[in-house]
Amino acid sequence: MLVARAPTTGQPAVTARLLAQNARPLTELPVVSNPDMCEVRLTLPTLGQGDYVLELTGTLGARTIRQYIAFRVRR
Repeated sequence: MLVARAPTTGQPAVTARLLAQNARPLTELPVVSNPDMCEVRLTLPTLGQGDYVLELTGTLGARTIRQYIAFRVRR
């Protein structure tokens, strides 16, 4: 399982997507948020071998911030 956590301030709306290596969206992922952190969990056995990117997007008011986490699944 891949667990990604990010600190948050001001309780932004956070979304997560799994992207293919070429930035093509594969699926939306559930995000668990609390006042100072958000967390995304992804079960790796459901993915085929390859390179992926986890995209986290936080929005608070007019400000949007994106963070990317690249990872590789090997069998």
